[in-house]
Amino acid sequence: MLKGCQKKIVFLKDTGSDFFEEAYFVIKSEYDSMNKDDIVCEATKIANGICQEKSKKENGNAWKPLFLSIGMLIGAIISIGCFFLFA
Repeated sequence: MLKGCQKKIVFLKDTGSDFFEEAYFVIKSEYDSMNKDDIVCEATKIANGICQEKSKKENGNAWKPLFLSIGMLIGAIISIGCFFLFA
């Protein structure tokens, strides 16, 4: 239990994300005096940015299994060719 500690947070509910329903942001003490609307706007931008980065990463990894399969197929063909050539 903390005594004498006060943290201010921004709580976003119904973010519209497929990944999470709610988000909590702890505000640094030097930004306590900032406008509420600016802080909520920044928190919303961060939450939306996380969703966009996640979808970009998922789309970028879609080709990896295909390239891995093609590489394995080429390796198998070369191995079979060497087997018949040198056996």
